[in-house]
Amino acid sequence: MKKSQYLAVVCALLFGSASMYGQKKAAAGDAAKGKEVFEQCGVCHNADSTEKKMGPGLKGLFKNAKLGNGKPVNDANVQGKVAEGGNGMPGYKDMLSAAEMANLMAYLKTLSQAEFNLLVDALANASNSVRGGLYALAE
Repeated sequence: MKKSQYLAVVCALLFGSASMYGQKKAAAGDAAKGKEVFEQCGVCHNADSTEKKMGPGLKGLFKNAKLGNGKPVNDANVQGKVAEGGNGMPGYKDMLSAAEMANLMAYLKTLSQAEFNLLVDALANASNSVRGGLYALAE
């Protein structure tokens, strides 16, 4: 197998995996609607930095190993923190519907996805370049 064909197969597999990853995230909630839900959170939390307002900045939240309470960062623990509150943060379990919580979680995950999105874009560009090279070889 030629190097260019091998590269094309690898890029296609990686790009396909990256696309499926994004689809699974989208199915769990609507990040755009979650951004609207986050507006009330934005009074105390930054979405675009880790700088503290009243509460911690949430950029890259799902890349952190632990939450401020020492628990691992995962869906259940983040949802639990939002629902129950603590350390001055009010609980939102009675204020957010299940759909709003899912949307908020989808949005919070986008705050950690900048590097992932750059990778997907790079793979798409590489795939297009390889595809163009393969068409040239076929002619």
